[in-house]
Amino acid sequence: MYLEKQGDLAIIKDINPLYFRLYNLLPNGKYVIEEAEKLNLRLGINNVFFEYYKPLNKFTITGRVIYRGKVIEPVPLVKDWAYTFFILNNKDIKLRKYNEIIPRRRSQIHLAIEAGPRLIVDENITEGLNNTFRSSKICIGWDKNQRIMVAATEGKVSLNEFAEQIQDQGFIYALNLDGGGSTSLYYNENGVKLRIIGKSSYGYDKIKFEQNEYGRKVPYMVGIPKFIDK
Repeated sequence: MYLEKQGDLAIIKDINPLYFRLYNLLPNGKYVIEEAEKLNLRLGINNVFFEYYKPLNKFTITGRVIYRGKVIEPVPLVKDWAYTFFILNNKDIKLRKYNEIIPRRRSQIHLAIEAGPRLIVDENITEGLNNTFRSSKICIGWDKNQRIMVAATEGKVSLNEFAEQIQDQGFIYALNLDGGGSTSLYYNENGVKLRIIGKSSYGYDKIKFEQNEYGRKVPYMVGIPKFIDK
């Protein structure tokens, strides 16, 4: 696993898919950057979409999550553009509609995250991506060698602009994760440390989400620990 930087864009390449671990940050949510540093992770990222009701400090997750064969979050992301990033126990990686894999292969799933839209499919940028709404972005996907990659930018870009950036970095498939102020990436490998904290397009973001120097609280983190448990 290693880091490449192109301006505001950070790309983590050559990730072993079975190294990923899911960290539950509920019930009150936590900051990816802060938690990743506390746990001394090699990599930490945010992932699913959610709604947050500040008076009750309550999270509502919209997007299904599976970890080690167990359904962690069952509520679907009810959007035509919703897809699921699957990592199977045999290291296969798939980007499919949720019901194309579930329920017949649930026990074979190491990790599944539902989000969207797809940014890159068969090396091509997905048609119809928004080209006006700009905020920080984060995605997960893979290259021609079936090695997982993660990309994130603090800079404010549209989905189409982000897709163009990551296409140039070798993504042949990519799924958009929860961007904007939720964008969080922590990297600490081989003496290189990086923190990416997203920016939203919403003026009320700090008031609504209680952002601080660590970014925004999120319900789940996907990360890679310093030492891999089998």
